[in-house]
Amino acid sequence: MNIITVASTIARRRLVLRQLPSIAFSRCVAVGGNSITFADATIAAWKHEPQTHMQYHTTAPHCQAIRRRRRRVKEDLSSAGSSGEGGVRENPLKHEPITDPSQFRQSAGQLMQKLETALRPMQAVNDVFEITSTPPSLFRIDLAPVHGSYMLEFHVDESTMEYTSPISGKVLYVLSAKTGEWVGIEDGHVFEGILVGDLIRQCKGLPNL
Repeated sequence: MNIITVASTIARRRLVLRQLPSIAFSRCVAVGGNSITFADATIAAWKHEPQTHMQYHTTAPHCQAIRRRRRRVKEDLSSAGSSGEGGVRENPLKHEPITDPSQFRQSAGQLMQKLETALRPMQAVNDVFEITSTPPSLFRIDLAPVHGSYMLEFHVDESTMEYTSPISGKVLYVLSAKTGEWVGIEDGHVFEGILVGDLIRQCKGLPNL
């Protein structure tokens, strides 16, 4: 094989490598007494893998292309917000609940009275809007059968309030020791806002909360 044939063969291979996005190859071309060995490797397309992400190690008698992996940066929990035991981050929206039974019952009764006063005017503008208050354990709003019912159930032994509505489903609340409000145990949202949002989607009028 003469030098012209060797050069032509190499040129054709280079053309194929430019056209294909990724190709694995292994060849050995003899030139006189010397040899050029192309080790099995994956050559990535320039537009997808920048050249700066490839590293080549040259050893006689072959040259091998090695893919460099990027390291993932791990978040340092100790420097991003407060942490609890074992380095677990605390939810900044989570409120410490009031667990005293007497205080819990008193706040439950106050919420029921507040809701009854705020919702009573809506009875005049809705065909079916029945309010049932049984302090300190149950508060209920019954709409037309097609709309369903709203219920507040207060569990003194668990220090939680369970809110159920046709819109939001079932959500648990606690009485916040910090703010004195009934807040969601998952994200700390205030109960009154959810109740108003649910009612205005199904009823006429606006609760005075």
